[in-house]
Amino acid sequence: MCQLKSGLVLKDKVFLPLDYDSHEQMIKELKLDDTTTNPQFVRVEITPKDNDIFNHNLDNWQLKVDQDFKPDWFNEKLAEEEIKEKLSQWFQERFVINREIAEIGQGRWYLKNGIIQKLYGTACAEHMRDSSQVGEMWESSQVGVMRDSSQVGVMRDSSQVGVMWDRSQVRVMWDRSQVGVMRDRSQVRVMWDRSQVGVMRDSSQVGEMWESSQVGVMRDSSQVGVMRDSSQVGVMRDSSQVKNCQGPTPIIYTPDKTIKLKIWKPKKVKKV
Repeated sequence: MCQLKSGLVLKDKVFLPLDYDSHEQMIKELKLDDTTTNPQFVRVEITPKDNDIFNHNLDNWQLKVDQDFKPDWFNEKLAEEEIKEKLSQWFQERFVINREIAEIGQGRWYLKNGIIQKLYGTACAEHMRDSSQVGEMWESSQVGVMRDSSQVGVMRDSSQVGVMWDRSQVRVMWDRSQVGVMRDRSQVRVMWDRSQVGVMRDSSQVGEMWESSQVGVMRDSSQVGVMRDSSQVGVMRDSSQVKNCQGPTPIIYTPDKTIKLKIWKPKKVKKV
């Protein structure tokens, strides 16, 4: 399996693409022949020894050859030196550390205490750490993993967040925006339209759900503050709660989906 960061070493150059790590995609892009028993390229990976991609000390990064066959011309020490030159370029062009960028429309990015005011198009914030922020997400933009106190202000269109950890937050989700998994104390404040959360774990929370927004599974002490219109929760486990339901009463399924539980809400009392 290709690891971050992957590349190819050829006789005359090193190929280390900024925005993907699939060796097969690289071979296809360079139109190389991968059917011979003596391929004229070498698959390589360079990874941080401490597993911290934000540690940019080049001594922390080590080269690994990702194939059994090594051609006679391949010099591993020289290849590592050339790969590390490309790695420095990747650090400069794709990492937002202690700085702010107005908008990004393409490419794969990494934030640590960084700010992107607007993420749109096919851009992806692959990792967000510490107090990193994305102001707005539009179109098909994505966030891979949010950790610590990282935040997304507004998600629109088909924008996605893969996993939220710790105290990371999304303030507002619109349209078909999605969050895959929320863990720990991560929060979504408001969900509108057809926005979705796949799984909520631990003490994760959704403040309000409107219209056709959905939560797939709620676990442990996860909570939804207010559900309105035709918003839905699929499965609630353990001490998960829906505090207040307004509009048509949603139906909650037990884990085995055999019993339908209607959430209780107080009846209106007629004044005498």
